[in-house]
Amino acid sequence: MPQDNLTITLFVGSREYKYPIPRAHEEAYRSAAQLINEKLARYTEKFPGRPDQEYIMATMFDVAVRLVRGQIEQDATEVFKSLKLLNEEISEVM
Repeated sequence: MPQDNLTITLFVGSREYKYPIPRAHEEAYRSAAQLINEKLARYTEKFPGRPDQEYIMATMFDVAVRLVRGQIEQDATEVFKSLKLLNEEISEVM
C-alpha cells in the first residue's frame, strides 16, 4: 500500500529546505524546525558576532543532549515499571 507522502518547505535559520515526508510526520518536522530556529535565535542573541557554524553546532549539541536525556529517562521509566511488576509478583508469592 503506497504511503501518503507530501513535500514540505521548512525554513531553518536563513535557509529553505524541501523535504519529501510521510504526511503523518508533517507536524513533527514542522515542530523540529521551530525548535531548531528557537535554539539558533537564542544562541545568536546570547553570543552575538560568532560565526554561523558555532550557532549551528551549539544548537545541534543542545538538541542531541535533550534527545539523549529523554532516552535515559524513558529507559529508567521502563526499568522502574519492570521492578514494580517483579515486586508485585514477589509480594503475591509471599
